Amino acid sequence: QFYLGLLLYHSGIPPDKILFVVDAIRPDTYRGEPIEKYENSYFGVMRKELITQAKNRNYNVIDLYPVFLEDYLINQIRFESDIDAHWNSHGHKAIFDAIIKSDWYDMLNK
Repeated sequence: QFYLGLLLYHSGIPPDKILFVVDAIRPDTYRGEPIEKYENSYFGVMRKELITQAKNRNYNVIDLYPVFLEDYLINQIRFESDIDAHWNSHGHKAIFDAIIKSDWYDMLNK
């Protein structure tokens, strides 16, 4: 919460021009299980808090859980590199597509 306030102060950018892309709990995405099952994990609690606080401060947010889940159910392609947890090219493409479809992107291009 503190960081979100500092971001506005130090960036000088209004919150509606900022987009947070929040990663999914990817191993759970591959199992196709509902996110509610994992919301009480440390990562789940942190994700939910970031999304809630960012939206409360009028930042734009894309939650990658539904984005990755939908894509994985269709394509069955993982989103991270074979050697570490960084997004691979397929992950970046799914994120790019989500950004292009977002209200934030539409607003920037008006």
